[in-house]
Amino acid sequence: MITTKFLMIGALSVLISGINLLCDSIQNKELPKPPIEISLSINNSSAFKVTPSVYGMATEKISFILNKKQDDKMTIDFENQLSPNLLRWPGGGLSTFYHWNKPGYGYIESEVKSINEKSYQNFIKQDFFNKKNPVTYRYFDKEIELAKRTKASLIVVANIITGTPHEFNDQLREINKQGVKIKAVELGNEMYLKQARTIITGPEKYLSICKPFADSIRKYFPQIPIGICAAPFTRIADEENSSASSNYFKNWNEVIAKDKWYDFYINHYYIPVQCQDNLNEIGKIFDCASSDVSELAESFLSNSFDYYQKIFGTNRKMYITEWNIAQTMTKGTYGNTLLQAIFITEFYNTINKENVKRNNLIEGATYFGMANGLLASSTIMLPWKNETFRDPIGGDIIRRTSFYSHILMKKIFNDETKMTSIEIKNNGSKNSNPAISFYSYFNATFNSNWIYFANKTGNEISLSEIIVDSKSKKNLTGQFYCLSGPSLYSSFGATKFEYEYKINEVCKWTEEKIAISNMKIPGYSTGCFEIKN
Repeated sequence: MITTKFLMIGALSVLISGINLLCDSIQNKELPKPPIEISLSINNSSAFKVTPSVYGMATEKISFILNKKQDDKMTIDFENQLSPNLLRWPGGGLSTFYHWNKPGYGYIESEVKSINEKSYQNFIKQDFFNKKNPVTYRYFDKEIELAKRTKASLIVVANIITGTPHEFNDQLREINKQGVKIKAVELGNEMYLKQARTIITGPEKYLSICKPFADSIRKYFPQIPIGICAAPFTRIADEENSSASSNYFKNWNEVIAKDKWYDFYINHYYIPVQCQDNLNEIGKIFDCASSDVSELAESFLSNSFDYYQKIFGTNRKMYITEWNIAQTMTKGTYGNTLLQAIFITEFYNTINKENVKRNNLIEGATYFGMANGLLASSTIMLPWKNETFRDPIGGDIIRRTSFYSHILMKKIFNDETKMTSIEIKNNGSKNSNPAISFYSYFNATFNSNWIYFANKTGNEISLSEIIVDSKSKKNLTGQFYCLSGPSLYSSFGATKFEYEYKINEVCKWTEEKIAISNMKIPGYSTGCFEIKN
């Protein structure tokens, strides 16, 4: 009797605990979402060649941000795994004052101080003049080593402010001597911004400074394409979008478009995700940001390309030598998150899609950046402030979520891959959910399709049917690669919002051979799978 009584009490306690747990779960966590069933139909006869140089990276700061880890075995291994087809050197604002043939970046203190006091003070803070930690080697040589190791071409940025045409040509000669291919040159970096206006008072002044450099390059290196800086399409500029800036940028583009002596124009895309300051719940912030990232693929890039082609014409090519989610205006909130990783794969796939529509408008692109020490962008980096997370194989060198996005995308950026048409259906109807994306590529040499996906719904996706050129592939196996997480703010280690919200959820990287009929695409994920035909 006593035993029965205790059993009843125990059972009642378990029941009450279960009810409490269920209530807590309902209050604090989302209930599992129902799976979404998708069918895919691919037509390989409708194919357009991918431009390999779209897969590139800016290497600003890489030579000193990793410090003694620059020659670390794992750093080299990770760089080799990334193997960009195009590297930008030296990139960014650092290109304004550099002298390639001196130790470090060769900055001369008096030059910087006489031109831009703000830059001068920043350079002192970051020891760019190498007073505290003297540098005895040229960062230029490290860049050459990186290019040789990864078999990448270079897009080289000229210092048109404190450099000379003769000095720049000497650098181009040395690159050629080292056996590294020069893909193109940029005449200056973001010369339309306010900080440059003590020297570059307007587009006419910019063109007059560029012309001697261009003439000298044409004389000695006629085969190298030359590019000049176009001003931002203001909706996606990483700065305050005042009407004054908009008018200045518009005038800048209209003036430089009239000159015909250059080969291409250069753009930087920092997509403005404007959710972090208006909402106070982390889930809502990322749901809002997810919507902004989806809109990127639908309108931002397409609208901007319409704008540039209207001004510069449809025959002149564009390079995108910096791109990412906006960093300054978002305070780096989305860096190293699964959302950023999805953004990166979406950006690459959208560029390829736009190149199909626009006869390869985008000749090359370099993501910002490879290893610049910023959580907002670095693919690999040293631990962040007080960070305890460590890479399972990298030790002090940590692969962030953006590393895996690039590992995913590099598979299709070669001379043999073509983008093909794909139709996505959900329950028999054409997919209209912007949070679900699929893209298809075909490699004739291996007779295989690479199918890329991005899923921001939170719902698992199952593939009910895959048809390639009218043949079902449902019963085949395929190689599956996927970066996923329990939320869009999942990460590999530190994030900016983690310090504020004290939340950390870890991403998962999957590589496996899988039966297509059993393939389940996680609710928050980006990845690809290969089907042999």
